[in-house]
Amino acid sequence: LNWHRVCALADRHRLFPFLYHWLREEPAVPTAVIEQLRAECQTIATDNLLKQHHYQLVKKLFDANAIDHWPLKGVFLSQSVYPEN
Repeated sequence: LNWHRVCALADRHRLFPFLYHWLREEPAVPTAVIEQLRAECQTIATDNLLKQHHYQLVKKLFDANAIDHWPLKGVFLSQSVYPEN
């Protein structure tokens, strides 16, 4: 299996978290690949926290000015639709 290609495809399709979730316990996966997936997941999680913080700032401004809004995509939408994840 070409792990470099697997990681490149995971990056292209934004599947690092999914791939890491399913492969992290598999003994056949090289440690370097698991570490790369883990590092990418940490980067994604940090980025998502920052995006959520910025959304909360904008949301407060909308609420303060009585502007109705609904996020169409992103971290806030995913958390409101899938709160258990």
